[in-house]
Amino acid sequence: MMNGFLHLLGIAFSGALGTAARFGVNHGASALWGTSHPWGTTIVNLLGCFLFGLASGLIAHECIPAHWKNILLTGFLGGFTTFSAFAFENQQFLLARRWDGLAIHLIGQNVLGVVAVILGLLIVGWFFGTTETVFAR
Repeated sequence: MMNGFLHLLGIAFSGALGTAARFGVNHGASALWGTSHPWGTTIVNLLGCFLFGLASGLIAHECIPAHWKNILLTGFLGGFTTFSAFAFENQQFLLARRWDGLAIHLIGQNVLGVVAVILGLLIVGWFFGTTETVFAR
């Protein structure tokens, strides 16, 4: 029972760290590029997808113990990525009839997000000399 509770605390703590990291990236992106486009969300989602691929691959290759899976993927990366903010921002583009922003935001992040996950898995596969991580079911 205590082991499960400590695991849950690890997920919660790492989620808080992911949330703080997301805030930092969003704040930095706004300071650098302004607020006319939600660049922070774009960066966080694409980086989060890439890190998800890397972590998944490293866990699959047992470089990271399996008990870290939920702490890293559900906790930290769940707190770090901002898909709910992404959906809200798409709705804002719709309301403003900003079709160019909607297309860049919606299509770009989804397509590049999948590419980023695959890239993370490919890097791990390259390191281990295998492609099974990328094509595992």
